[in-house]
Amino acid sequence: MKTILSVALSTAVLFFSCKKDKEADIILPTVTIIPVNATTSSEAMAGGEISNQGSAAVTARGVVWGAAANPTIDLTSRTSDGAGAGSFTSSKFQGQFGRYIR
Repeated sequence: MKTILSVALSTAVLFFSCKKDKEADIILPTVTIIPVNATTSSEAMAGGEISNQGSAAVTARGVVWGAAANPTIDLTSRTSDGAGAGSFTSSKFQGQFGRYIR
C-alpha cells in the first residue's frame, strides 16, 4: 500500500511541477510598398518601407520578380537593398523582369 501511495504521490508531484512553456507570439513586420514605376520600357523602380521589424530581425530587403505569380526569393531575379527597418528603393532590375514583382 505504501508503494502505491508513494508512486501516486511522486506522479502527482511530477505532473504538477511540469509547466508548459508559453509559445512566443509571432509579430510580423510592418511593410508599406511603393508602387512599381516603369522608368523605361526595360527598367522599373519599386521599393517600400519597413517601419517595424516585428518579433524577428529583418535580414534582407529588396524586390523579387518573375514570369509566374508570387515569385519567391529562391529566384536569382532579385535585388538586395539592405537589412533592418527603414526605406528602400530597388531600381537595379532591368530587361525581361516579367509581369510579377513582389
